[in-house]
Amino acid sequence: MNDTYTRSFSLECDKEKCNECKSNLVFISCNKCASGLCLNHSCCWEFPHYYNTQYYLCNTCYTYIDNKLINYDQLLIYNFIKQNTIIKRRHSC
Repeated sequence: MNDTYTRSFSLECDKEKCNECKSNLVFISCNKCASGLCLNHSCCWEFPHYYNTQYYLCNTCYTYIDNKLINYDQLLIYNFIKQNTIIKRRHSC
């Protein structure tokens, strides 16, 4: 049994609503958190996946992953500053 595709069903109505916009009906689920999503571009992000499938992320998971990513230019600047401060400390002692 794959836990990625399980969803909780509401007892109030037969159809589930999207977890992002709370208005449209659920068609797919997020591949990271398994929350229900509609196919609206403002609610989910769609990426190509292996074996010609699609990988869907909700906006909450997308912003969580996006905040963890580091820009490569910032990483180069950080390493340059780190190396120069170590050299200056060795010379001053």
